Amino acid sequence: MDFTFLLLRNGMIFVVLAVLCVVQFVGIMLRVQYAIFEVPVDSGPLQQHPDILGILRDVRRSGRTARGADETSQDDRTCLYRRGKTSIENGGTSKAAVCPEPHFASPEDKVQLNFTGVGQNEVDREIFINRTFAKIRRLNKEAQRDVDETRRNVLSDVSRRGRTCLRGSVDLDDYIYTPGGHWKPRHCAPRWKVAVVVPFRDRFTQLPLFLRHLVPFMKKQLLEFGIYIIEQSNDEAFNKAFLMNVGFLESLRFQDWDCVVHHDVDHIPLSYANYYGCGEMPRHFMSGEDTWDYKILYPDIFGQVFGVTRKQMEVINGFPNVYWGWGVEDDAIYSRILLHGYNRTRPEGEVGYYDTIRRDHKQSDSNKVRHCLLRHGRERVDSDGLYNIWYPVPRVTLEPLYVNVSVDIRPLAWNSTWTSCKNNALSNTIGSLDFFFNTFLGFRHVFKKA
Repeated sequence: MDFTFLLLRNGMIFVVLAVLCVVQFVGIMLRVQYAIFEVPVDSGPLQQHPDILGILRDVRRSGRTARGADETSQDDRTCLYRRGKTSIENGGTSKAAVCPEPHFASPEDKVQLNFTGVGQNEVDREIFINRTFAKIRRLNKEAQRDVDETRRNVLSDVSRRGRTCLRGSVDLDDYIYTPGGHWKPRHCAPRWKVAVVVPFRDRFTQLPLFLRHLVPFMKKQLLEFGIYIIEQSNDEAFNKAFLMNVGFLESLRFQDWDCVVHHDVDHIPLSYANYYGCGEMPRHFMSGEDTWDYKILYPDIFGQVFGVTRKQMEVINGFPNVYWGWGVEDDAIYSRILLHGYNRTRPEGEVGYYDTIRRDHKQSDSNKVRHCLLRHGRERVDSDGLYNIWYPVPRVTLEPLYVNVSVDIRPLAWNSTWTSCKNNALSNTIGSLDFFFNTFLGFRHVFKKA
């Protein structure tokens, strides 16, 4: 009986592979036949758009202010978020010792999961402890006035919105807490300053569980960090990559971050040894998740939780803004990373395992032209991303554990040099066949479980 079952199963796999090979061959022939209709790809260097780089220049300018050897600018004296490089990048010149890169080896260093349903207020009090919570709330309320004042005096142009200057802090154990959920080690100079950007919509039961685990996780790694929840505030199809671009730009208004970790709100790391520092970027932090029996779907996957440095984000022109709806934007991002010569890193084994919060798990509607967009992604690399982005002034709210950025993103104007995927059934079909054939081998473990 078992032998017959194995024979049937292996026969089915062989048939599927044979069909896919035929489909791939037909797809290649179709691409040759219809290549004349494709827009030529410009392989020239990435052009730096002067508008969007205004934000990045503002960040750098603060570290180059003319001053005496023992002087600090008025901006540095009054602003909570100090600018400049980390002590590691400055050659360890900080008076405080550099925080050690933590090493976790014992079984006790695994994250203890608690997915019991809980509200945001309960998680806030759980992390801050009741005796300090009132002071935390008051500090954030005072800082919110500074944020609102800054936003009232800004222009609609993305690149010309001002920096947000905040004041005040509270000492909590070995960390200094500042408004909006910004944490900095007290007794050592952090190796890295890490912004965690979370694209978000309607996952309000998952968010408290995510924060309950991630804040202690990053504190234990002795990182300076802040969490930015980037909320899409409209009924348009969800655009994850667009929101991550917004999160990168808006986070730089608060701090000169070294790198950005883009994080799904429903994924929780299981090992403290999965270090979120910036030293091995670009990095895919996940080697497996519970949904897929602690495996990954295919070797080139680059979704759920991944990180890039600020410089890498600029070089690859951020992420594509055209993926409205669920699907393959992470593959498009990884294509940009490979195109610019970066080598992805990934933890091995249990270090990179994640569990998924299944409560309130809603998936966005799929993007029906996603494979066509992916197939023609190279022609948009230089012109779709950070350097063509526009969005209205977002509403920024300082919460005790995070900064909430609520933004009404809309589809941007379609560049006439891009291949149109609307009503382009042929290109989308070829793209779908390419995608499924090239990733099929990554699904072998699904058949092994049969």
